[in-house]
Amino acid sequence: MNRLSHCCCVISALMLSMMASCAEPQRINGESEAALPANPVANVKTRQQGDENVRAMYVDGFASILGDKAAETKLLEYAAAHFMDELLLYETHKVLDKNNARDLNLNNALASFISRAKTDYGLERIAAAGESASFFREVIDPYNNSRTEANEKFDIYNLEFEFWIASRIEDVYADSYLVPNGLACDENGAFEFWIASLKEMRTLAQANSHDISVEAFIGWTHVVSDRSQKEVEKMIASNVDHLRLHVYRPKPDFEYAAKRLEGLADSNQTDALSVSILFSAEAEFMQSWLQTNSMKEAEVEFRRQFNDKASEAIKKGIHLRGFTYYNYGHSINVPAE
Repeated sequence: MNRLSHCCCVISALMLSMMASCAEPQRINGESEAALPANPVANVKTRQQGDENVRAMYVDGFASILGDKAAETKLLEYAAAHFMDELLLYETHKVLDKNNARDLNLNNALASFISRAKTDYGLERIAAAGESASFFREVIDPYNNSRTEANEKFDIYNLEFEFWIASRIEDVYADSYLVPNGLACDENGAFEFWIASLKEMRTLAQANSHDISVEAFIGWTHVVSDRSQKEVEKMIASNVDHLRLHVYRPKPDFEYAAKRLEGLADSNQTDALSVSILFSAEAEFMQSWLQTNSMKEAEVEFRRQFNDKASEAIKKGIHLRGFTYYNYGHSINVPAE
């Protein structure tokens, strides 16, 4: 074959290859490019979900996001692209107070955000995070009752009151909550306030026509000296629908949570206690690992450790519902999968 004939053959082969590439979409992980969702909103619809795979995220700075259409859209697109099922909103106390919670002219922005999250971006539930039952009684529940559409309402009342941290008790809780209620300004008084808050929140939720779950963020259970740890764990398990248990480590670490899960499992003999594992994307904890790997890899690795190392008591008494991430601001550069 002469040089000219050889060149013609090469050119013909290249053209045929290019035509074939154009005719068949490029495949990624066995799926055609045409099958991949062009809109990140659609992503949340394609991921196989189940009650055991719920993914949630705390949203910091929400008061600055609400009302800023670009910031709202950025958050919601992030949530959809990261397959979030639940958003837990901080700073709702900066958005609403007991004087305006029922005012439709003032709470319309919040209602619009919650509706967009559920209707347009596939979020299943939206949570309000607060420090006391009075906040839910005076602000969140009245807001919910002011709205007629379920898509505009909060679905979760989330208590965030760190009774196990002495500095929080001294600096924040003592004057605001413990002294006014005649409680000791220590872990014992803080725990009593925490339990009382959960009980009142449950009463509010049960009286509401909207389906509302009551949950809490939890760190440690061994700090209360007036009660045995077993009693504390039993009181916790019997007063929540769901717990978010922190595992603030540099990488997924089941053993860090094992003792607490064992106690909580033993405290709840009738039904398995629903628990979401809470990872922190803060720099001092898991940010580097999550950015290098992904949320999915963190979940797969923790579940692998759970399956390999959890006792039968834990597997029987704990329903590992999914994973929660703290928080939006720290997780911006964390890939979903």
